Amino acid sequence: MKLPRLNFGSVSLKRRFALLFIVFVVAILSMMVFTTVQQISTVARIIGNDLSLPVARRAAAMIDGDEFERLIRDRDPSDPYYEVARQKLLKLKTETGCLYLYTMAPLTDTVHMFIVDGSVPPDDPTFVPLGREEDVSDYEASYAKTFETKTPQTGTLDTGTHWGILVSSFVPIFNSKGDMVGVVGCDIDAESIYRAIRAQVLREILMVLVFTILGVVLYLSLVGAVASQNEQLLELNRKAQAAAEAKSNFLTVMSHEIRTPMNAVVGMTELLLRLDLPKEANEHLLSIKQAGANLLSIINDILDFSKIESGRLEIVRSQYMFASIITDVINITRMRMGEKRLRFITRIDGSMPSVFSGDEVRIRQVLLNLLSNAVKYTEKGSITFSAHGEKTAPSACGDDYMLYFDVEDTGIGIREESLDKLFGDFIRLDSKKNRIIEGTGLGLAISRKLCTLMGGDITVRSEYGKGSVFSAAIPQRVVNPQPFASVDAPETKRVLICDRRNAYSNSIKYALSFQKVFYKDVRTREELGEELAKGGYSCVFVGLPEARAVRRLLCERGFDASVVVAITEYGKACPEGCRALYMPANPLMIANILNDSEPGVATLRSKAVSTRFTAPDARVLIVDDIQSNLDVAVGLLAPYKMTVDTARSGAEAIAMAQGGGYDLILMDHMMPGMDGIEAATAIRALDGDYYKNLPIIILTANAISGMREMFLAAGFNDYLAKPIEIPRFDKVMSQWIPEWKKVKSGWGTGSKAAEGAAAGAGGPAGLAIDGVDVPLGVARVGGRVKDYLKVLASFHEEMRERLDGPAGFASFDADASEEGLRDLITGVHGIKGVAGTIGAAGVAAEAAELEALGRGGDAAAVAARLPDFCEKLRALQESVADALAAADPDGAETAPPAPAPAPESPLPLDADACSDVNRGKLERLKKAIEAWDIDETDRLMGELEQSVTDTEAKKTLGLVSDLVLGGRYREAAALMDKGI
Repeated sequence: MKLPRLNFGSVSLKRRFALLFIVFVVAILSMMVFTTVQQISTVARIIGNDLSLPVARRAAAMIDGDEFERLIRDRDPSDPYYEVARQKLLKLKTETGCLYLYTMAPLTDTVHMFIVDGSVPPDDPTFVPLGREEDVSDYEASYAKTFETKTPQTGTLDTGTHWGILVSSFVPIFNSKGDMVGVVGCDIDAESIYRAIRAQVLREILMVLVFTILGVVLYLSLVGAVASQNEQLLELNRKAQAAAEAKSNFLTVMSHEIRTPMNAVVGMTELLLRLDLPKEANEHLLSIKQAGANLLSIINDILDFSKIESGRLEIVRSQYMFASIITDVINITRMRMGEKRLRFITRIDGSMPSVFSGDEVRIRQVLLNLLSNAVKYTEKGSITFSAHGEKTAPSACGDDYMLYFDVEDTGIGIREESLDKLFGDFIRLDSKKNRIIEGTGLGLAISRKLCTLMGGDITVRSEYGKGSVFSAAIPQRVVNPQPFASVDAPETKRVLICDRRNAYSNSIKYALSFQKVFYKDVRTREELGEELAKGGYSCVFVGLPEARAVRRLLCERGFDASVVVAITEYGKACPEGCRALYMPANPLMIANILNDSEPGVATLRSKAVSTRFTAPDARVLIVDDIQSNLDVAVGLLAPYKMTVDTARSGAEAIAMAQGGGYDLILMDHMMPGMDGIEAATAIRALDGDYYKNLPIIILTANAISGMREMFLAAGFNDYLAKPIEIPRFDKVMSQWIPEWKKVKSGWGTGSKAAEGAAAGAGGPAGLAIDGVDVPLGVARVGGRVKDYLKVLASFHEEMRERLDGPAGFASFDADASEEGLRDLITGVHGIKGVAGTIGAAGVAAEAAELEALGRGGDAAAVAARLPDFCEKLRALQESVADALAAADPDGAETAPPAPAPAPESPLPLDADACSDVNRGKLERLKKAIEAWDIDETDRLMGELEQSVTDTEAKKTLGLVSDLVLGGRYREAAALMDKGI
């Protein structure tokens, strides 16, 4: 017979599971029933044993052994004791409910005799009268064992009748002599016990089965309900995700859509501000411009928030220099303070590692958000920015250092009940009081989520009306454990500090405490005078009012080794001959001062123009993307009488280096396209030992601790900070130009020689430019005014291109690409260097702050800041133009006449230009002049001045150069036509 096949294909997974569950429950219950039935018999016997033995003992105690022995002997039913004993047993049997209770005595081994039957009354058919004999051979074994051992025994017997199983207990009866004369037997009906237990167990099993079935039914119902609910939840979740995605996409699209008209509004407002409009109109335009900048900032916050919510914002790890973050954050915050009269203080541990691995951009964003909040909500008092760290156990992602940042302010504070809501989305606390403060309320929420993504967190403690402290903890991985700010030979430095502003002096002392530098802090001018009289201090930090007096006192006493540092607010002038420590100070600034490596500051010691040798046979290649910087370097190299070539890009430098023959390459760091590090690496990779040993010196405006080590590791031989300082430049030239090419110089050294050189070349008398330290600029280009004027002319044209050219600053907006932002940063970086070189410290500082903003990735802030920077740049350009127009090209100390007209007769330009190389350069020079391409003109002019040796030809080139310098391009082109 073929069994039907069960088809489960149409049964749902839920019902299959339910069926299997029921089968499993039935199997378990069957096993339980079978096992339980087996155990019930055992339990019944145990219970019978426990019930029968005590009854038999009580009955044996009721029987008098001697009287019992007499009954056995006489067998007289009329014996009074027989009835007494029977009544006692009958009463005990009724009381205990046992089945049988009787006494027996042995006649023979197998035949025993009932003596007293206490089980039933005499009229019962089962009554056993005195003297009834019984064959006990089939009795339970325990019965015989009782007579053998004379001890109580218990056993079970299956009668095979309706009584079923009996449990019997037997207790001996002893006479007064101690002889055993009989036994008391007690039978318990174990079958009844068994049935009672079984019935109870079966009822309970039935109840369990009923509840199990109900549970299965309920389970199936719940499973169905849960499944339905899960489907609904999944559908709701899908809808929520779709809504969140739609919201994020909407925010992104709308933010970008809003950017376009907002950029137009800001741009057109900027153009209108340049017009000569009434004061009231200007004020309205400034309000529009500020509102536009604020709106762009809000859009940036919303974009960041939508990225975090949608999970599209990722933490990107890369190596970065800790000093770069600190410098940028301080510069940007100082700029954002604007007109607020707040004291900005730093407490930064200079012993922290110099290089970390982490997301530099997001850390900078977190810190700027916290500091920006402090600036917004603080109207008076101070803001303190603290940074320290500690080494930790390595985590799963390799982080082994915890950065701690604190931003403390004396602002409005936060109510205690509002602290829990502080980091919520779109939260503005105390909105009535703060209604004039603009913003989305997203800054803190974004900052905390960024910290969380990086494995850290932000906490806050505050007292309402007194201020707040925001603390950020961010784990990072250490790449270079060397301190980011360290002082060379700290045991040789002694520092004296005197400033009545305790916050500033404490900030300096805090920085010095990590440098292991001896310092002494005095509070009064009298104490300052006493310590100065003792001498021995290598550096004196004093407030601005005391700086000039301290410098004069040191000069009078001959303490030339001491450097006077004026502790001053940013933007305030520093006395001549003093270094400026602009607050807030950080350990890097102080370390650079103590190491004598701070660029762009005048010190008490003379920076005279001097050199110890010339090298007419040496060849040097200078690489920089800004012509003004090339002019500076060429001017600095002029006293060495070397052959100097220039290149405007990394690719051009590689091509020129392949020709060989260079003794030294001066390579700019930041250039568009291929930067200096990439270009140097490519040159090192060229075939031959020459390229591996060729000295390459990096030029950079990033003068921070640890940069030298980084550049050396990248394959450079040395490091020069821009603006270039003459003594440092002379030292580098002396070290890397081959000895056999050096010719001992007849120039003197020291200030007198410098003064003579300057006098011979024409001093800077009569040359004045607003915002420019002209003597410092002249010194930086080698001490010759003519070279300085050439640099000014190059700067003037460079700024014209940057300001008004098709790819100039005006084309940048907040929606620019990352590449566009990088190009802008590169351009601003170049301006920082050349402005510092010509002595325009204010513009150089503005450029540094703008560059820091760009490095922070804040394109909107850069776009908002750029118009103001361009205004200052244009004002400087106009001042330079006025100075050039008034300057004498020959270096006279009085205002010179206008430039001479172009010569009418041809000049022998071809006397020394017969080679194809020079003729080609002259033709390209003519085309560059006709196209007003100042960069190409300056480059070719510099090359021809080096390669042309004929005196008359040099004069003609000089005339062409003067015409170009004065902006007379057509006359210069006409002169080229005559000469060529």
